[in-house]
Amino acid sequence: IPAEYLTLVPSKPDEYEKLGSYALIGLPDDTYPERYVKDGQMKTEYPVVIGGQNFGCGSSREHAPVAMGAAGAQVCVAESYAR
Repeated sequence: IPAEYLTLVPSKPDEYEKLGSYALIGLPDDTYPERYVKDGQMKTEYPVVIGGQNFGCGSSREHAPVAMGAAGAQVCVAESYAR
């Protein structure tokens, strides 16, 4: 998750919900033209995330996986996971 969204405090319910709207926002548009959470929405239509090898949220910060949960991700299945 880009650093500009790290000012949100996940322990505050309204900020937790807003953080969800930024889940996976750092993915390149040319590779992933459809956003995980659509513009103007707080929750995703996709509760299941499928990843490949070494799946990660692109960040070592706790906000990245918290954002996925806030967005409505219920399960993430991948071949392997980043540490």
